[in-house]
Amino acid sequence: MIHVKPKFLYLLACVFWLIAGINVIRIGIDVLHDPESRLFIFLTLTLIVFIFFFRFIFARTIRNNIERISSLDDDIIPFWRFMDLKGYIIMIFMITLGVSIRHFNLLPDFFISFFYIGLGGALTLTAFKYLPHYFKKS
Repeated sequence: MIHVKPKFLYLLACVFWLIAGINVIRIGIDVLHDPESRLFIFLTLTLIVFIFFFRFIFARTIRNNIERISSLDDDIIPFWRFMDLKGYIIMIFMITLGVSIRHFNLLPDFFISFFYIGLGGALTLTAFKYLPHYFKKS
């Protein structure tokens, strides 16, 4: 089992969120067809999804993760503790839901595209909230 200093958990969390965000954006771009015809609607919906997830979902999640990591007292911690059990459950649920929606074609590509690009953008930007805590002098 790999163990790290608690401070390193911030960097792991940042990288994890960044990879997830970029991957979700990539999926959204892959299903994007003819964005020019509905560009204003597409950008507006993408921005709404981005703001909703960034402000109301991920900001609270990040704040809770940062507080939890800051409260860890051990000098060395298993690397997987950058996220708590609830976070892993939510992640598994979101991945399963996303794969199912795309696999069974439950939503149109237009929806998947703006939703994923907005969600991925929020994930990506939120990832950088961990960095100041990693670079902070102890």
